Amino acid sequence: MTGDSISFERLADVYDATRGGIERGKRFSEDLAPFFADRRGLILDLGVGTGAVAFPLHLQTQRPVFGLDLSPAMLSKADTRLGPGHVVTADACCLPVRDGAAADLVAVWLFQLVGDRAAVLGEAARVLAPGGRFVVVPAAVAERIDSDLEEAMPVWHEHLGRRFTAEEDDALLELAGEAGLRCVERGFTGWQEWDQSPNDEADRIEQRTYSLLLDLDDATWQEKVVPVVDRLRSLPDPDRPRRRGSRHHILVLAHA
Repeated sequence: MTGDSISFERLADVYDATRGGIERGKRFSEDLAPFFADRRGLILDLGVGTGAVAFPLHLQTQRPVFGLDLSPAMLSKADTRLGPGHVVTADACCLPVRDGAAADLVAVWLFQLVGDRAAVLGEAARVLAPGGRFVVVPAAVAERIDSDLEEAMPVWHEHLGRRFTAEEDDALLELAGEAGLRCVERGFTGWQEWDQSPNDEADRIEQRTYSLLLDLDDATWQEKVVPVVDRLRSLPDPDRPRRRGSRHHILVLAHA
């Protein structure tokens, strides 16, 4: 963790397996590629992680994609996908990039992890070239498939009392405006669906594969997390997979 920003360093070896890996990244990149159509130059991926989105985005746009992330372990995975020299360890709150150097920017599920969203947006405005686009996929779910499993799950940011619940569009866009960026286009990702049982989800929680669970103290774990696990395991037929699915907003920002 840098400041209040959250690193996935300890999850690097299981990240792709628990997040859908390159196949899920490919579906995201297919949703994002049209927003980069008919454009050229470097795309900078803020919070590139393992490169699961950046690599297929590079293939689809035929443009160079460079990535940065807090976690060297995550970047070691991205390095094998994007190639040596295409990733760097850095905090999105303080980009090691010169003014106007990035033709376009992309951030998928980043803003719920950073300690200072205003700083990230200010840095994005600084490094984004004139006429460039910053394509953002917020982590907050726009729509999801309902099930008893979903009803048993909290919104972790709210449940754990983070100072923001997730990057609500209006709040994020207000901060973007203060940084000199405006929303020029909106869209949705496609639906992504998978099967999962309540016990599988309970196992995932106990293994702390959610970033917000990594550093919880024992008292908070007992008070906030154990009841969720118990609720999941007490659902009828907890080994039966439920159909899960969600889609997310896409926000496209540009210089005001």
